[in-house]
Amino acid sequence: MTIAYKVMLLLYPPKYRAEFAEEMLATFAEFAQERRKRGYAVFARFVMGEINGVLSGAAKQWIEKITSIARTPNNVPCFDPSSAADAARILLQNMRTPWVGRETFFKITDLICDSGLSASGSQTCLPHPVVEAQERIRFLIGRMINAISKQEFESVRFYSNEERSEREKLRLLLEELQNV
Repeated sequence: MTIAYKVMLLLYPPKYRAEFAEEMLATFAEFAQERRKRGYAVFARFVMGEINGVLSGAAKQWIEKITSIARTPNNVPCFDPSSAADAARILLQNMRTPWVGRETFFKITDLICDSGLSASGSQTCLPHPVVEAQERIRFLIGRMINAISKQEFESVRFYSNEERSEREKLRLLLEELQNV
């Protein structure tokens, strides 16, 4: 079972694995041995809980890695948490609670991101090309999250590169509009 757990740890981002994999593996081995002594049912429940923990933990770490693109070098978020889209990004970082269905969670997130409303309720007024670029970035982030949930990491890399490219285009567009 320890070998299977070690393989499952490959779902985590490499930097996270390098930092925590040994400790996680040692803890798992210790608790697995203890649970085995208590009987098959206790051990099976433990294993199912660990599988769930690894899957949700890996997803959370990948989302953190993806959203860390929007951080400054001193790790301070460079987005406005009062805007709806950025509030949704923070919500995604914290992941959904178990009692909210996955489909409902993403519908709510999409509604928040697509609303264009700030926390005060006033409508933002941006030029159409900027709105289109922001929508494309949100679309790519959604695709990345979907690819992560399906463990399609080549697709994640593709969408990540596309998103980075779109963010650069948006930055250039904003600079151009500022200079006008």
